[in-house]
Amino acid sequence: VLTDQELILIKEENKTRTGKDKFYGAVFTYIPRCKINDITFVPDPEGSLWTMEITLPDDVHLTAEISTTNEELARFQNCLN
Repeated sequence: VLTDQELILIKEENKTRTGKDKFYGAVFTYIPRCKINDITFVPDPEGSLWTMEITLPDDVHLTAEISTTNEELARFQNCLN
């Protein structure tokens, strides 16, 4: 999610449900836009994912995988420019 002030990464947990147990939840990472030095997108060799690489101050790097079938990806990339 990209807002005027921050980039919010949402990662769903990769837990396996057993029986009737249900798992709901995610990890949210909030990154102020003023702290983002660079964002690049690198396709994987198989063409099913993009890796988003985020560079922050002090040479801190974050990565997130995005499916190539994500319909919002092109609009998201355009908003960053």
